[in-house]
Amino acid sequence: MEILAPVGTLENLKIAIAHGADAVYLSAGKFNARAKCQEINLNNLKECVDYAHLFNVKVYLTVNTIVKNNEINDLIELLDCAINSKVDAFIIQDLAVYYILKNRYAGAVIHASTQMGVHNYDGAKFLEELGFKRVVLSRETTLDDIKQIHEKTNLEIEYFVQGALCVAFSGNCYLSSIENNASGNRGECLQLCRLKYSALCNDREVKNGYLLSPSDLCLIKKLKDLENAGVCSLKIEGRLRRGAYVAQTIDSYKRALFNGANLNKEIDLLKKVFNRGDYNQGKYLYGNKDVINSSFQNHIGVKIGNVTSVKPFKNLYKISIFSKYHTIVSNDGLKFINGSNQISVGVGNVEKNGNIYTIYSTKNPKVGSDVYLTCDYENEEKLCNIKAKLKASVIVDLISGNSAHINLLCNGTEIDFYGDIVENAKSCPLNNDDIEKTFNKINDTNFEIENIKINTSNAFVVKSKLNDYKRQAFKLLQEKIIENYNKKITSKITDVNCLKKIKNINIKTTQNYYIFNDKTQILNMDSKNNIFIYSPLNYENEKIKKEIDLIPQNYKLYLNLPTVSNHIDIKIIDEILVQNSRFVGVMINNYWGMKYCKKYETVLSYFLNIANDIAKNVLLQYADDFIKTIEPSLAQHFDLGLSYSGKASLMTFVHCPQKTCFNKQCAKDCAFNNLTYKSENGKNYEIRRTRIFNCYFELLKYISCNEKHTRKCIDLR
Repeated sequence: MEILAPVGTLENLKIAIAHGADAVYLSAGKFNARAKCQEINLNNLKECVDYAHLFNVKVYLTVNTIVKNNEINDLIELLDCAINSKVDAFIIQDLAVYYILKNRYAGAVIHASTQMGVHNYDGAKFLEELGFKRVVLSRETTLDDIKQIHEKTNLEIEYFVQGALCVAFSGNCYLSSIENNASGNRGECLQLCRLKYSALCNDREVKNGYLLSPSDLCLIKKLKDLENAGVCSLKIEGRLRRGAYVAQTIDSYKRALFNGANLNKEIDLLKKVFNRGDYNQGKYLYGNKDVINSSFQNHIGVKIGNVTSVKPFKNLYKISIFSKYHTIVSNDGLKFINGSNQISVGVGNVEKNGNIYTIYSTKNPKVGSDVYLTCDYENEEKLCNIKAKLKASVIVDLISGNSAHINLLCNGTEIDFYGDIVENAKSCPLNNDDIEKTFNKINDTNFEIENIKINTSNAFVVKSKLNDYKRQAFKLLQEKIIENYNKKITSKITDVNCLKKIKNINIKTTQNYYIFNDKTQILNMDSKNNIFIYSPLNYENEKIKKEIDLIPQNYKLYLNLPTVSNHIDIKIIDEILVQNSRFVGVMINNYWGMKYCKKYETVLSYFLNIANDIAKNVLLQYADDFIKTIEPSLAQHFDLGLSYSGKASLMTFVHCPQKTCFNKQCAKDCAFNNLTYKSENGKNYEIRRTRIFNCYFELLKYISCNEKHTRKCIDLR
């Protein structure tokens, strides 16, 4: 399986390659889901891609944000640069990016970002039919659904195995956008999920802590299951992490794949570079939804000992630590944890006496506090100082009267470099040792000498000229290796006028849409020119039949399709639609629902993040109507589509808040408590549960739609 490493800086690109990544994913400044990654840009993208290709490493460019209408020219500039730079593939979310890649460039390889929320066969199949080559599955995808996608499609499957987890379903978190106008779909997320919340049940606090903060992911013990399910690429999260994290994650996963590593030891090594408490070691894969760590939301490292004494020392504290698991040295990072109290320190001077280490700090931890290592300085220095080098064989021919000749061979690529005619030595001919020393001094190149053969006869070459020959020869070899790699990449610009050819599809209806889950909410409403979307909290067929039978026949009914559905849930929904002819349409909240477009009237919800004309035109080839994005920073640039009014879902998640708050075991017939999450600044968010075969949850906040649109989708739930 491919090990796919995150790259946010030029330094981390070199570190990832030095440690043996098979592929890297990076951005070029704009349109990526990590807006802070700006070091790699249009000016140096080709240099980065060439460097990766030199070492036979693939480069996937992230263009995985939502695009505004007024940014299309900037987007095309970026894509043109990436095509000319020969990136291997594009990771995308917005179908505007898809359309341009598909129609402007022949041979462009398109991967569906996890932001597209693909998590079952039906969603994957829709994207395969559009022309996607790979899907980056959402982290909530179960092992059984991965197997189905692998068995029923020809798509490559990429899956996150290490790093931070978003609590919300990918692409459908709007909390940061609504509250702070900082969109996660634009790479600007402020991570409000990592703050503390109070859980209220009937206005009584039942839990407090980091209730929306999941543990980090670590699937190093599940690689065989992933391989058997059909995963071909193991993705590591962390484009904003430091170089040691990138290095360690690659090293650990390579050892796990190839060398029968001690996996418990590897987990401890991984914890040292980043760890939010106990790792999630596959709970989503197997249907376990207990993923929240309400005690920790930041890096705590790995436990190495405890504090044995704390004494005042001048204006500092003299702290003694017992540790038999790690030799504490200067520049290490430590964290003292006592209950909910955490103190971070950087280590200065260290005194060692057996397993007792004494350090000095302005911080005052309690005796008995657990000590965690958050930065292993010596190991991190070692990890980050490994350099990638290619082994080359060298033949040097310096025969007086003939042209200087250098032959280089590296991984099957061979070049011949010829210089000037070699002079006849009058007094001191070059000897083999001199030539070999010159060619072994190549630290400023990406090569190292594997073996060298020298043929010389009474030759004289000025040392500066010989160095110049060497430099030119290795430059030629590097260019030839990159050229040979790039011959495999066939993408090129073919249709600069593709935007003029897209079919513009206009919505001509004047209908409003009303979402409800209780018949009494709609019976007194005018049924003319309105569509009513039934959104049950419990998708039980008999219950739904009884409910809709009480609604007058002249009401036009749609069924609201859940955002998240595994293959069992979808079978239940299929049966509901087949057995209830009252449903003439559906509201689609995820790409898996596109399979109903041929049989039913369809409206696309704001969960599909439609915010520009191109995406609208692509999707309206399949659907009949759409609700535009609810994100303020995106909606203000887009005047088309229905506006949404009501209790918008700011997060969708599959973990059980009831288990988080009450520590109850999941039961199919459990009664869901009336839960509200309250932020530290006093804002209340209602939790709503939807049950199919599995349970899914939404974090709600009432928002009003103030745009001047005449058509609305009004949520009455």
